[in-house]
Amino acid sequence: MKRYKRKILVFLIVSLLIVVGSFTILFLNFRKQLSLQDRILVLQANLTHTDSIITNLLQLESDKRAFQITSDISYLRNFYAIRTGCNGSIDRLKSNVSDKATISLISEVDRLMELRLANMDSGLAVFRKNGPEAAILFMQDPSKRSIRERLALQLHSLKSSFQEALQSTTAGINKKSEQNIIGLLVLVLVFISLMFIAARTFRRAQHRVIMNHLKFKEAQRIAKIGSWEWNFKTNRLKWSQEQFRIFGETRGEFELTYKGYLNHFSIQEQQKIMDLMHSAIDKKTEFVIEHDIRRRDGTSLTVMERGNLILDKDNNPVGMFGTTQDISERKDYEKQLLQAELKYKAIIDNSADGIYQSTPDGKFVMVNPSMAGIFGYASPAEMINQVQNIGIQIYADPADRQNMAEIITRQGHIENYEMQVLKKDGSRIWVSANIRILRNDDGTVQFYEGILEDISDRKRAEEEILQLNKSLEQFANITAHDLQEPIRMVSGFLGLLEKKYAAALDEQGKGYIFRAKDGADRMSILIRDLLEFSRSGNKAAKKEPVNLESVIDLVQKDMSIVMQDTSAGLYVPEKMPVVEGTHSALYRLFLNLVSNGIKFRKKDTSPQVSILLNEQTDCWEFTVQDNGIGVPEKDQPKLFQAFQRLHRKEDYPGTGLGLVTCKKIVETHGGKIWMTSEFGKGTAFHFTLPKMRA
Repeated sequence: MKRYKRKILVFLIVSLLIVVGSFTILFLNFRKQLSLQDRILVLQANLTHTDSIITNLLQLESDKRAFQITSDISYLRNFYAIRTGCNGSIDRLKSNVSDKATISLISEVDRLMELRLANMDSGLAVFRKNGPEAAILFMQDPSKRSIRERLALQLHSLKSSFQEALQSTTAGINKKSEQNIIGLLVLVLVFISLMFIAARTFRRAQHRVIMNHLKFKEAQRIAKIGSWEWNFKTNRLKWSQEQFRIFGETRGEFELTYKGYLNHFSIQEQQKIMDLMHSAIDKKTEFVIEHDIRRRDGTSLTVMERGNLILDKDNNPVGMFGTTQDISERKDYEKQLLQAELKYKAIIDNSADGIYQSTPDGKFVMVNPSMAGIFGYASPAEMINQVQNIGIQIYADPADRQNMAEIITRQGHIENYEMQVLKKDGSRIWVSANIRILRNDDGTVQFYEGILEDISDRKRAEEEILQLNKSLEQFANITAHDLQEPIRMVSGFLGLLEKKYAAALDEQGKGYIFRAKDGADRMSILIRDLLEFSRSGNKAAKKEPVNLESVIDLVQKDMSIVMQDTSAGLYVPEKMPVVEGTHSALYRLFLNLVSNGIKFRKKDTSPQVSILLNEQTDCWEFTVQDNGIGVPEKDQPKLFQAFQRLHRKEDYPGTGLGLVTCKKIVETHGGKIWMTSEFGKGTAFHFTLPKMRA
């Protein structure tokens, strides 16, 4: 009995040890399985985050370019929203990883992505400041392309490491599952009561798996990534809910077989898929394909499919698992982006103006066909290859290059700069240049880009007009001299007749002589004004710095008698600027406008003329304002037309050439003139003169 009890005790002890040992093994295996399941979820989440980073970067690029193309602010808002999410994906990856190698890889991805995002921000800044062509050229910089390529490579390496870890972990789960089954059988055989405990533990674990599965399904829905598994032995498929949505199928109505899957593709695409899968199986490599699928409702989607082999213990393929991602939106953006890039390229290539981009060391990196044609090269490639020093091979006058460099360095750009350049054959042509600087983030000059217009024909026309004007001026001088002499003779003899024969003349005769003298005097004034008008538009006159204070002093001196006789007042600014021009022409300009203000005065009112000065960015704006009779609105368009008189010569003498002369003087000096007037209250003449170039 005692021995029996001992045996029973030994049995119980052994049974208990077996139960405890089995339970311990089972418990540890369950915990390990749960840990591995958690790791799978983490790895799947990491893959999702990695794909999200890749998708977000593509979306960022697409939204940025879409904004630059359309200027639609909604793209910019989406850009900044996605940009914020990129950093969040990196932070989640860091929190999910513990091994040093992967952490180092993620840190490198983080660093490169920060550089990439910074380049995008800089590209947007360049677009806002300098336009779409500058932004495109900015992003084509080799250093920025290098960052994009390195980032893509690091992301691929990171994703591959996660996929390898996922495959390894999946195999570990399968092994632990087998051990769990054995442990459960041992527990059932040894002690049936432990089934309850095991069941409870299993149910808890199962609940956790289910909850994780639900979370995983939601993650797939958000990322538009479905998952699948293919059993080679049964030829059956397992699809996630998102996989069904992507293919437009309903669970229970679709045959989950390889054949059913292939029915969503054309015959040609089916053969391509089979060749890729067989190659992946034979070589035991990853299966990757990007193609269009036909959904049940007739619509189509562009998807990217990835698959990895499932191997048995003997390293033989027994199945495949992978993901299917809906990339239709990304493809649409890429298509729109490509169309936009082609459109911009077409605009540049078909532009009549020469467009180029060059480096600070004097080499072209881009020229359009018109640029090559202007300089006599057969193609843009020929011009880029043959012009190795812009300063020597392009500029006809080294002083132009020096002057342009100083202006661009000071202003960051130059507009409408006219100069002579050298063609391929050494001949000279005139061009008008608009150039600006593109700088790196550190402020150093990266590129010069510009637009050139061939103005040789205009320059030749201007030279012809200049020579014609010189001839006309000479003719006018000769004609005026030849006409003035007989007019002075007629006026002189009429004066002698009036003086010598005054007693013999009746009132009618004296009237005839008066009218004849008046006509001769008016003819002399007309000839003088015509001569002044012909000289006013002479662009060839040498221009020099003119102090307008001396001009106004001279006007006041010459008008002093008239101002005294009319009790006129003239008000001028305390300080007048120095402008580039001809002293005599600017004197005639102010003299005509001031004298007009005094001449066209109201009866019984002292004329008051004010010269006002307003400084603009690139010019001086002058106003000569009076309190005279004003000009009716209907007559104002006539003022700057030759020989247009609004009053009888008996009331207000003149030839009708004064304001026309003023207009020619202002335009010859590179300005513009206009007027405002209120009938009965006065007139203001406004005109601009360019500032002196530094």
